[in-house]
Amino acid sequence: MAIDAQLHWQLLLCVAIVVGSVTASLWTILRKKKKKDTHADAVQPWTDGAASGFSSSTGAMWRSGVHPAWLLALRATATAALAAVLLWDLRTYDPTIMMYYTEWVLSLEIVYFGVCGGAVVLTDVVFWAIIVPFISSAHFSFNAVMGCMHSFNLVFLLAETALNCLAFPWSGIAYFLLWTCSYVIIQWIVHVCGLTWWPYPFLNPTAPWSPLWYFSMALLHLPCYIVYWWIASVKNRCRPLMFPQFTA
Repeated sequence: MAIDAQLHWQLLLCVAIVVGSVTASLWTILRKKKKKDTHADAVQPWTDGAASGFSSSTGAMWRSGVHPAWLLALRATATAALAAVLLWDLRTYDPTIMMYYTEWVLSLEIVYFGVCGGAVVLTDVVFWAIIVPFISSAHFSFNAVMGCMHSFNLVFLLAETALNCLAFPWSGIAYFLLWTCSYVIIQWIVHVCGLTWWPYPFLNPTAPWSPLWYFSMALLHLPCYIVYWWIASVKNRCRPLMFPQFTA
């Protein structure tokens, strides 16, 4: 009975951490959107939002001092290379490898770079600092494909960051948290439906100290996001020195 009560509280705490993260993220996104809409109505009430977004994105590429063709070439190369690594990963293992957060982030990076900053840092930190030294299972073994996956993702993300001049606001951490929480919730659902193994043992809410793991992983999002935000900030501060002709 004592064990059942302990597991009950563990489950509740894990759920509370995830629900709290989702709630805080949605509140941040909605608050940011409300402020943005209010500012747009006050400054340019006649401007079409979609057209403005396209214009600002295109202008940002030009202001970076790099011709948009180079950024397009980088993205095409990154898409092909990362897709090849993902295919290599699937051929090495099997479709169940897609249960891992790394494969989720890699898939997202292939189709859309913008949300990936903190997520790539998180996956690489957890992989190199926790999984490789301390975790081994029938569903994971370190090999060349794993090394490439956890190297190429960061290399291409940094290259993308260097070439574009898009804003990287603090509020973006909300999307980062939502992405991770979506992954965790889907893990819960597939386990309720019958999956018996966990890609990351610390995600099992019935494992010892699982609430502490959940809380620690939630907190880890902040330094991971700060690392990428700092890289983007340094690049933006250096850009006027490298391309003074594009500085207003």
